[in-house]
Order: sequence, then C-alpha cells, then structure tokens
Amino acid sequence: MVNQQNALRFALCLAALVAIAHVPARAQAIRLVAGDRERARAEASTLFGHRALPVTLLAALGADVTASGAQVVASLFGDRLYFHTGQPGFQVNERQESLPSWSYVDENGVLFVDEWFFSHWLPSRYPERLTYRDGVLRIVATGVRRDTTRTVSGQALDPKRPIGAPPLRREPDDPLLGALFGFIDARVSGVFDSNIDRDPVPQRSYGTVARLGVGLQSARVRPFLTARYDFTLNRFSNTLEWNRTTHDVSVEFAPSLRPLRLRLGATLRIGSWTEDRELADEIILRPQIEFRPAPAHVLSLYAVHSARRIDLGVASRRDTFLLAGMGYYLWWPCGGLWVTGRYEGNKSEFEGSRYGGWTGSGWIRIPLPAAHRLELQTAYNRRRYDRSFVDQAGTVARADQRWTYGVSLIRELHGPAWEVGVEYAFEENRSNNAYAVYRASRVEVGVRRRW
Repeated sequence: MVNQQNALRFALCLAALVAIAHVPARAQAIRLVAGDRERARAEASTLFGHRALPVTLLAALGADVTASGAQVVASLFGDRLYFHTGQPGFQVNERQESLPSWSYVDENGVLFVDEWFFSHWLPSRYPERLTYRDGVLRIVATGVRRDTTRTVSGQALDPKRPIGAPPLRREPDDPLLGALFGFIDARVSGVFDSNIDRDPVPQRSYGTVARLGVGLQSARVRPFLTARYDFTLNRFSNTLEWNRTTHDVSVEFAPSLRPLRLRLGATLRIGSWTEDRELADEIILRPQIEFRPAPAHVLSLYAVHSARRIDLGVASRRDTFLLAGMGYYLWWPCGGLWVTGRYEGNKSEFEGSRYGGWTGSGWIRIPLPAAHRLELQTAYNRRRYDRSFVDQAGTVARADQRWTYGVSLIRELHGPAWEVGVEYAFEENRSNNAYAVYRASRVEVGVRRRW
C-alpha cells in the first residue's frame, strides 16, 4: 500500500513538471543603451521555439550592416561578421563561431539570430565596450570598468559537473579583486531507484532529493575566489541507509596566468558517501591546472586527495582516497565535450577496503532548439582489491568492473534562472565477488532555480 502511494505521488509530481515544461516562454525585449539614452529596442521572436533577435540591431552599436542575398555582413569594432540564413553559426573575420540555434529570415526579409549572440557573445568578445544585464546591452565608455555584479558562473553552481571538467563558458577573466556578491542555487527532485542499496537482490525505492547552495564569488564569471555552503536532504522509501543529510563547505582559488589557469579547492563534507555508498565525513583537496592552447580547447591536469572517516554503524575506519587524471575539453556555445582518464586508489585501515584502479569517462552537452539541452555521459571503472579475496585459500583477489550511463534533457524557463529536467542513469557492477554484483536504474525529475 505504501509503495502504491509513493508511486502515485511520484506520478503526480512527474505530470506536474511535464505540464510546467510545456508552458511557452514569453517574448522578452532587449534594449541597447548608451549612457542614459536608449538607442534601440526589439522584442525577441520565438517563431521557431527559441528566442531570436534581428541582426539589424548591430547598427545601433555603430556597425555598418549590409545584406546581399542570404548573407548579411556587419563591420563592428574592427571585426567583420558574416551571417547566413539557415546556418547554426556565423563567421568572425576568418574564424567560424557556433550558435545554439539556426538563423532564419522572417516574412519581412530580416535575418534573425539566436539571442545568445547579443546577451553572451558580444559582451564576451568586446568586454571593454559592452556589458549585458537584465535585458539591457549597454555600451560602455572606453576605460570604464565592466559591471561584474549580475549573476554567478553557471559552472560554479553545478554539482553534477564531471570531475576535473573546466568551466562551461569561454569568457574573459574577471578582475582579480572584484566586489564580493552572493548567489543562491535551489533544486528539488523526485527520484525512482530500482536498486537503492546496490545489492545483488534489488530493492525499489521512491524518494525526494532537495539541494540548496549559497555562497560568495569575487566576480561574475571565472572568479578568483568562490566560497559556498551546500545542503542536501535525501529521503527514500525502503531504506535507512539513504535517508541522510549532507553538508558541504568549500572554497576555491582560481588565479589565471595565461594560457594557464590554476584551481585550488578544499571542501569539508559531512554526511556524504563513498564510491561504495558508505556513509562518510571527509576533507577534500582538489588541485587542478588548465591549459588553453586555443579559445575552444582546454587540457586539464587534476588530482583529488580525500581524508575520510567512514561510519560502519558500531565502529568506524579511516581511509585516504586519491585520484589523478588528465582530460580534454572542447567548447562550443552553451555546450561542450569532455573526455578524461584517471588513476584511483584507496588506502584504508581495513585491508579488505584497499584497492587500486582507473576510470575512463566522457560527457557531452548539446544545445537544442527552444531553450533545451541534452547531456550524455558514460564511465568505465576497473578496480582490484589486493587484500580482499573471494576464495577461502586467499589466492584470488577481488576484481570489479563498473559501467555507468546517463542521459539528461533540460529546459530553461524564462531564461537560465529556471530549469526543469529529467535524467536517467544506469549502473552495473560486475565482480568475482557475488555480493558485489548488481544493476541499478535511476530516474530523476527536478526543478532548479538560481538567483
């Protein structure tokens, strides 16, 4: 009876979120302002499900805009920009740039490009001339410092970012010392898990996960200093192990020494869990070096050192978890590709928990029309326990292989501040230890709000 009620509650939650996701986004205006004077204003078109603006707005920025057939050429701030009908991108001088959606011509013959071009690409390309905030693209007088008090980096607020992955945005560095400002990131999810405790005999469970992150940053994007606190509440049926509360306090310093960027992070985590889903408190250190040989390419060297105290119910043990890896990141507007390989090892007071292994993983984010995006990820892990044996003679060491796959579909509502999404993940562990063999599927439907 309890399971039926939980299933009904989850189904109602899913139906409500789907209904929200189908609410059409309202058109939003963008204003071009110089000083106290408004130079131009345009309503965003949603003709093809995504917000787009006429490329003729560039004339209000001082550009010389000419059209020839299906091509529009604009001369702006010393650059020549080429736009073509039906293309998901444009050309800057001799270099090709991508857009989240295709350009098109309306019934009046005006070429429309994705709103992202005006709200993100232009301020990023010309940081000393333009800023964007709350629907206003502002022309800044030469030498005037940019406004860095609008919003926080989307990357800093994403707890699901793959280990070692660089920021999702390719934007210029913010000043080393900016005015500190705060952010809030809240989300709530309904979850179904086919094997909540990852046991050979599966146990289904429905649950709720609530997350809240608050913090301070020294700048709008790519901040030098970030400090934050994260609270996570897990409540699931048919299990006591996963009804837990997690507290994270973290700080990161990220100085830039072009073309290098250093990331030095530290986290105190209370009530978390290990790779084997054991309850643990831990202190984590995360050094990372990013090398950017070209604007859209990033190479990353990273490491994690974690000192853990693992709760075993009536007792506890201390572990030291280490990993070191290398990754490659390819950036494109609102998306990217990340592939990485890393070595992992666990040193434990309990010999049976000591292991060594490696993981290879990949992740991709693909922007879709109508403010949607698709995320795919996969990972393969091999692990060998030199002091844990599966035979009574103690001659055959335990060896595991774990596959994980995930897919997420996310939609922004009225801009990036609101998101709804659905995620499916599958995990399979193969082992010569029969007690470590399992399969598990997880479906999560969530709503996210950022301030």
